[in-house]
This record gives sequence, structure tokens and C-alpha cells, in this order.
Amino acid sequence: METLSNELREIGGNSTHALTKSVFACGENESSSSAGASSRSTIRGVSVGAQFRSSLQELVSDLDRTQPHYVRCIKPNSSKSPNVFMTGEVLKQLRYSGMMEAIRIRREGYALREEHESFFSRFSVLLSSDELKGPETGIERLVRVLSKRLHVTDADWQIGHSKIFLRRELSDKLEKLARLRVHAASMTLCRFAHHIIDSRLSRLLVTWIRFRLRMRKKYREAKAASLMVAWVRRCWQHIAYNKVRQGLIKLQAEQRRKLAAAKVLRIRDPYHEFSYKDCKTLLKTEQERLEEAVKSKKFRRAADLEVKM
Repeated sequence: METLSNELREIGGNSTHALTKSVFACGENESSSSAGASSRSTIRGVSVGAQFRSSLQELVSDLDRTQPHYVRCIKPNSSKSPNVFMTGEVLKQLRYSGMMEAIRIRREGYALREEHESFFSRFSVLLSSDELKGPETGIERLVRVLSKRLHVTDADWQIGHSKIFLRRELSDKLEKLARLRVHAASMTLCRFAHHIIDSRLSRLLVTWIRFRLRMRKKYREAKAASLMVAWVRRCWQHIAYNKVRQGLIKLQAEQRRKLAAAKVLRIRDPYHEFSYKDCKTLLKTEQERLEEAVKSKKFRRAADLEVKM
């Protein structure tokens, strides 16, 4: 069942034939009741083809929002036993299910479909800044330069309005080249980082060595200054010590001279310290002792006292 155009319905409704006019009037009432609030064009209402087209567009948009994965089940053997793999049976199932043909078609067709911006951002690293310059810009320049470099033709990839279509072999080559380019760039960055680190470490090492040498020089100067000050102080102390020692030696010599002189004087004149009165008293005492010794007939003692007197 398909809806009629508005012009045909209007012509039928204005017909002079009563049966035709009644038929088109019934169709108009049914179409108006079934359509409801749905929008119609000026020429034709909501047709079956339009409904199918809108449903198909909704399905395509739903599929674009999802990530479908198709799983094909392959029986490894006819008895469905575990750990038994029959290559012939598996190959037969793959051929009968059309998997081999699908793989062949997939390989012959454009397996990779990617948007222009994503493709350019991924593989523009393969070109230098000079190669990107030219009359053509963007994705066209990138495809042209990569085609010359990889020796491929337009049959290996095609540029659409919003996407680029590539074969699987070419896609694998580009992925490998991109990985190599990124690896080379990372190695260059590593070498640059190592150079920066080495230069900074060398500068730090030179600065540290200079600091150590300066500190060592200052330490030697301070040590030499300390030794010189200590030597000057030692000289001063030695001079002061010699002066004190000489003075003490002179004092000792003078004291010893006085003691010796006193001793000599005592030897020469044991009674030089006595006064006349003391000497007279001592003489009198000794005379009395001498007389007593004579009286007691101690002649030896008397002789000694006489010699002493």
C-alpha cells in the first residue's frame, strides 16, 4: 500500500464521476487518519519508500555509534571433542562459510577507511616541513608525496570527501614507517637529552672542581697563616722565656754567690756575726769549761777547748 500524490488525490476528489469521487474521498480520510501528526511534502505524503528510507537511515546511524564485532564459530572436529583439531574440517568450514572469499575481497578492497584529519595527524610525521609545502596542501599533498616515496598508484588508495580508503598492505607499510619515524624521533630526543644532561653535568662538575680547588687554596692559605702566626708567637715566647731564664740564672748566680761568700766568711771567721760582748761572754764560758776539764783531768777535752779558744 502506497500513498497517492496530493495532485492526483485532488483531481480524483474533483471528479464528476460519483464512484470515483467517493473512492478518493475515502482514501483521503484514511490517509489523513493514518498519517496523524507526521509531516508531508507538498507533492506526496509520507510514502512507504520514505518510511523505509528513514528507518534505514536510523539503522545506519545506530550502527555508526556502535562497534560491531562478528564472531564466527568453527567446530574443530566432528565429534566436538576437546584438544582435537582437524585442519581439513576447519578449512572446509571456512570455505563453505565464505570466509576465504570474504578475506580475499577484503584484501583486494580498501580495508582501511579513516577520516582526513585523523589520517593526516597520524602520518604527517613521515614528511618534513619542506615536503609539506607546495601547491597542494593537506591530505592531497601527503598522499602525493607518500605515493612517490612508496612507489604506489592511485589503485592502492582513494581520497573521498571526508575519508581516505587504503588497502591493507599499504596501511601496514604506513604503520611500520610511522613507528620507525617515531622511534627515530625518540632516539633523537634521547640523544639530545643525553647531550643536555652531559653538558649540565660537565658544567656542574667543573664548577664543583673549581669550588674544591678554591676551598683547598683557601685552606692552605689559612693553614700557612696559622703556621706563620704560631711561629711568630713561638719566637716571641722563646724570646720572653730566654729573658726570664737569663734573669733567673742571674738571680740564682747572685744568690749562690751570696751564699758562697757567707760560707767562706764563716769558714774564715766563724764568729764574725758575734758582737764584742757575745765574744767575751763565749770566751768566758769556754774558759770555765776548760778549767772544769783540767780539774776533772780530762786533758784531751781540755786540749780541744784550748785549740778552739
